[in-house]
Amino acid sequence: MKIRTKVVVLLSVVFVTLALVEWGVGRMLLLPRFEQIETDNARTAMKRIDYGVYQALGELQVSANDWGNWADTYRFMRDRNGDYARENLSLTAMRQLHLTVLAFVDVQGRFIWSQSVDPVSGKPLALDLFASPAMAADFPWQENLRHERSGQGLIATDHGVLLAAESPVLDGFAHGPSRGMVVMGRLVTDAEVAALGSRAQTQVALVGVRGPDGRMPPGLVGRAAPGADDAVAITEATTQVLRAFTDVYGRPLMALRVDVPRTITVRAHSTVNYSLAFTVGAAVVVLLMMLVGLERAVLGPLAKVTRHAVAIGAGDDLTTRLDLKRSDEIGALAAEFDRMVEQVAESRRQLVDHSFEAGMAEFSRGVLHNIGNAMTPLGVRLAELQHRLRAAPVADVKRALAEHATSSPHAARTWRSSCCSRAANWQRLSAMPPVMRRSWRGRRERCRTR
Repeated sequence: MKIRTKVVVLLSVVFVTLALVEWGVGRMLLLPRFEQIETDNARTAMKRIDYGVYQALGELQVSANDWGNWADTYRFMRDRNGDYARENLSLTAMRQLHLTVLAFVDVQGRFIWSQSVDPVSGKPLALDLFASPAMAADFPWQENLRHERSGQGLIATDHGVLLAAESPVLDGFAHGPSRGMVVMGRLVTDAEVAALGSRAQTQVALVGVRGPDGRMPPGLVGRAAPGADDAVAITEATTQVLRAFTDVYGRPLMALRVDVPRTITVRAHSTVNYSLAFTVGAAVVVLLMMLVGLERAVLGPLAKVTRHAVAIGAGDDLTTRLDLKRSDEIGALAAEFDRMVEQVAESRRQLVDHSFEAGMAEFSRGVLHNIGNAMTPLGVRLAELQHRLRAAPVADVKRALAEHATSSPHAARTWRSSCCSRAANWQRLSAMPPVMRRSWRGRRERCRTR
């Protein structure tokens, strides 16, 4: 695998890993945080609904306290005068107070006056709460009646859940003894629930009411238990928080559900997706730019150096040079490579010269050996002649020369006698080498024939 391919694969793996890490961070870290924020917002909305419910009860409590601590009400509880009833206990007064139920209870717990109104039509409404002449003996507000205490809470009726508040009837100066209690209430209708949601700036729905058998709907059993944490359900479009509200007995009576649109999660998903797409696009652009930059700065020059090295190794031409005008490591590598090629070329020239000189020396040694072989016989002959000259009869030669100089007529005789005398002295030549002896025998024979 070429280094260019390795670099491309390595950079691609790095950027793909970066994209996967960002995707994992977005999906496993950021989105759960946004969902948690959304769930917290839904819980906060449910807290606002809870506050709205108890605020509505507080408003009823204020009205009940106002009517209970009123001197006219105090006298009415004593003498039941009709003027009070005609002037104050009317449907108009109840509509002004946004009441569905208004009742007066004496100290024995008997209803001395009560009125219920349909919140939709405004017509009188018969509630099972006032079906009997007195409150139930186990009704929790019986204790408040005996101790002159105020109270508020939710009451189950045959027409739905009643938000109710009671206050003891005092003399107008918050003094007793109490002559009973004033009960005011408002049925929880769809309009009342919508008003709660409007005040809390959220979407709320009444999803369950305890039935006549005293049980919550099957789908809410366990999810709407008193004292339990809010039940949270997350759908594709909303985050739902369910909370149970108890009645004056402390038993679950109704469940309200807050539906918070998952706009935060939707936007978070869009943001994460856009961020991932932007990161991938930026990674591709950066990868291409890096590849272009590496091609120009590193990979291209390195490939050029590689091709030059391969060409130098495959051929015999050591004259080409890279000549890269660079000041980085690749430039230094190219310069050193050129210098190395120059040294190799110089070494080759020196090797050729040395080979030529060695060949000439070998040739000279052969010529000299042949000359020596040719000169050896000459040396032997010269040595033989030198030896013969040393052993020659010098005295006879001198006498012969003297006679020749005098031009004696008996030169032939003299030459013969000289030769004969030298032949007579052959014993002196017995010590000579065989070659010289053969030479002297030939001369002696010539002398005899003369």
